[in-house]
Amino acid sequence: MHDQFGLGAPPLAIRRLAARAPYFAGALAAGVVIAAESHPRAGAIVAGAYLLAAATSPVAHRLRWLLPLAGVLSGVTFPFLGTALAVIGLASASEPVKLVALATAALAGGAVALLGNRFVVSSTLARVGLIGSPFEASRLRDELEQSGSTGFEVAATITPDDWVLDVASLGGPYLCALSQIGRAIDERGLEMLVVTQEFPRRSVDEQLYREVVTRPVRVMNLHEFHEHRFGSVPLAEIDYGWFTDLAGRHSHVYKAIAKRSLDLAFALPTMLVLAPVIAACALLVRRDGGPALFRQERVGRGGEPFTLFKLRTMTHVPDRASDRASDWTTSEDPRITKVGGALRRTHLDEALQLWNVVKGDMSLVGPRPEQVAYVEELSRQIPFYAQRHIVRPGVTGWAQVRLGYAGSVGGTAFKLCNDLYYIKYQTIWLDIVILVETLRTLVAHRQFVAPPATGGTMVGEGPRRVVDRRSPGGSPGGGSRRAGD
Repeated sequence: MHDQFGLGAPPLAIRRLAARAPYFAGALAAGVVIAAESHPRAGAIVAGAYLLAAATSPVAHRLRWLLPLAGVLSGVTFPFLGTALAVIGLASASEPVKLVALATAALAGGAVALLGNRFVVSSTLARVGLIGSPFEASRLRDELEQSGSTGFEVAATITPDDWVLDVASLGGPYLCALSQIGRAIDERGLEMLVVTQEFPRRSVDEQLYREVVTRPVRVMNLHEFHEHRFGSVPLAEIDYGWFTDLAGRHSHVYKAIAKRSLDLAFALPTMLVLAPVIAACALLVRRDGGPALFRQERVGRGGEPFTLFKLRTMTHVPDRASDRASDWTTSEDPRITKVGGALRRTHLDEALQLWNVVKGDMSLVGPRPEQVAYVEELSRQIPFYAQRHIVRPGVTGWAQVRLGYAGSVGGTAFKLCNDLYYIKYQTIWLDIVILVETLRTLVAHRQFVAPPATGGTMVGEGPRRVVDRRSPGGSPGGGSRRAGD
């Protein structure tokens, strides 16, 4: 969980060991049990399989706070990976293995690994010092608690020496001036310093450098911490410098080939399998009156428009020109037909977008495409909204599997925070994780959800709020549904 934060060498080594220790213990427990049953070869296979689980666990462990399925993989599947692989290995063994021994090994190894994850890994807290206001430190502490994090503790607040603080500030985490930061690092055991955008970095960097350069502590901006821990990019904490750091990230030929290959490998066979289902759904939509297909111009990569295809889910109105941009779809929108409601719950209305994927207008994974008129309006209300078109739009995406559908301008801003995270950290493996998570959401997904606990940091509060305050708040989401969609 901590690897991506680049902590100092000793703490990082300890945390890497602690993150794998449960699996090492599981390997030992499973191996000892089977070896005790006079099956040393079986014990070696099971132990080796658990060691493999230890080697692969950090990826799921890092994502387990961000996606429900990754949490299942990290907390349940990986501890029992040793047993699953052992079954394959033992099936070809010359000497049969007793079922009791194998079952006992599975229980012993899995139990030790799960207990280790619960009590060992969760106790390795990274102590964080926030350089900014006591309000921001308290908010970060609350966000970590509300998100169920057991990996970080906000242990100190460091403010510039010339700041005048009120009495209420004394109720936050340990408070000290920037000139005393060296002592705070030593006394509070700080391993990470998180800097907010409440003051110019240039004004404190020189003093900060003198105190931290010889200490095993990592310094990062609040948006970096937010990205790694919460899986989203806070709009209130970034500027155009954040985007210039992405230069060249999406121009790698091999990366583009891998993503396009994944798109075609999934889209083509899935279209063939779903063709009869799509045809049957189209007939049902036709019986509701109006056309079965819904075509609409959307904004693609680089701001280029394209025609998106879907099955119609709303009542047919020939002229939508009078619809207002504020006509957000709600969970009980009267415009949604009975058939359309079923299609939305199963996401079958989106199936035709696989053709957009084959054509190259879209990718399987990416930010959801929006209408041209709404892009222009939202770009005026939400900072950096147009920058989501750096990559191809997707049928599903990081925002979709984490949040649901947007129900307001505020909800779209939360969605954008997640879209920017995907744009920065997109890999073929993350695409695969999102696709698998999408399958989970088909059977366990609430389309409209409450604003995230991190909403204050994501869009700012008070005078630092970056979203148009005249816009109503609302449910966060991905793939906002409006009039005609």
